[in-house]
Amino acid sequence: MLVVAELAFLALSPAGYEFEPQAVPEQALLGGERLDEARELGSDYRALYGLGLLCQAALLLALALGRPRAAERLWRRLDRRPALGSIAAGALLWIAISLVALPASLLSHERAVEAGISIQDLGSWLYDFALGTAIGTLLAALALGLLASIWRRLGSRWWIPAGLAVVAISAAYVWLSPILLGPAFNDFRELPDGDPVRADVIRLAERADVEVGEVLSVDASRRGRSLNAYVGGLGATKQVVIYDNLLSAAQRAELRSVLGHELGHVAAHDLARGLGFIAIVAPLGLLFAGLLARALVAGRRIQPGSPASLPALLLAIGLAVTVLG
Repeated sequence: MLVVAELAFLALSPAGYEFEPQAVPEQALLGGERLDEARELGSDYRALYGLGLLCQAALLLALALGRPRAAERLWRRLDRRPALGSIAAGALLWIAISLVALPASLLSHERAVEAGISIQDLGSWLYDFALGTAIGTLLAALALGLLASIWRRLGSRWWIPAGLAVVAISAAYVWLSPILLGPAFNDFRELPDGDPVRADVIRLAERADVEVGEVLSVDASRRGRSLNAYVGGLGATKQVVIYDNLLSAAQRAELRSVLGHELGHVAAHDLARGLGFIAIVAPLGLLFAGLLARALVAGRRIQPGSPASLPALLLAIGLAVTVLG
């Protein structure tokens, strides 16, 4: 990971200094046994992630096709008040897909504990899962309620303004995450003036012509042993966040390498590129999702944008996001 991170210094090097990155074999960093363990762990993670996705897709497909009957009757009742009903349906759907993927998520957590990556006990992990599900439920209810309202009002042309809404929601999420979401899960501490790590961040940022806001450490060590950092937020909420594990375990050069990698994302305008990619693909992805959702509920006299159409729409959006991602 640190070898890959060094490539970020291409963007951060002083003027006139150039070098060719050298390929380093994996075996030079990790022995064969450790590499086998890492590959096995990655394979397990992918399998469990795929299992969770399949469970969610199967549930949404059943709901989209009107099964079970009790769920179909519930959607029909919510159809009586489309605006509030769509928000309620969005919340119920998010809770349902979170719970159906819970066994796979729990197995993934246990695998991380077994591998020594996570040190979080089950009670703490379940608390995080419940909190994350609660926040996700609120966001999904509002987002699906908005998309359903646009679909109901504009019919076949709904995907154009809905695509713009997705871009706006994505930008708002990035902007608000450091203020509302991060502090819900972790404790952050600002590195004071004079701290050598803070000074390194400022020097690297200046060299890359990057503006940074706060420089913070986060208490990642209470959950796991990963060494990492990231740049979060947008505009006034931008902040450099460094895992306390990294601060305590990494040597100075390693720490600068990781920080250089993260600041390299900012120097390369990766966040703006990401939002630009969403702006390009979201309208066409929603056009596809709307057409697929209509096909799934065809013959059941379900109005597009009604609460009863949302299981099919969420399934179609999930399929589009998976393929585009």
